[in-house]
Amino acid sequence: MEVVTGFLDWNEETVRAAVAEGRLYAIEISGRLRFPVWQFSIGSPEKLLPGLTQIIQVITPRWTWQSAAGFFAASQSSLIAKGPQTPVQWLRHGGDVRDVIEIVEADDWW
Repeated sequence: MEVVTGFLDWNEETVRAAVAEGRLYAIEISGRLRFPVWQFSIGSPEKLLPGLTQIIQVITPRWTWQSAAGFFAASQSSLIAKGPQTPVQWLRHGGDVRDVIEIVEADDWW
């Protein structure tokens, strides 16, 4: 929690509220909230992956956190700029969040 509050410059209450509202993705492991790194983006003004709230809304009812982590780390053949990109790369480089959402909605096998 301390790393996330420091990185985002938020207090713990704000971080917990963002998780409860679906603006930040967290999972509970051994009684502590864990925050997958794929959702953070130092180059973004909010320091969060562009389109994160929309993505959380789509992945949460479909996938486990392990499936989400695998998806965001894997190159997707339909996300092509200068070669296939991972969803994280795509979004960090200005790709449309709807392209990522379409893959999530079409591929429920994760």
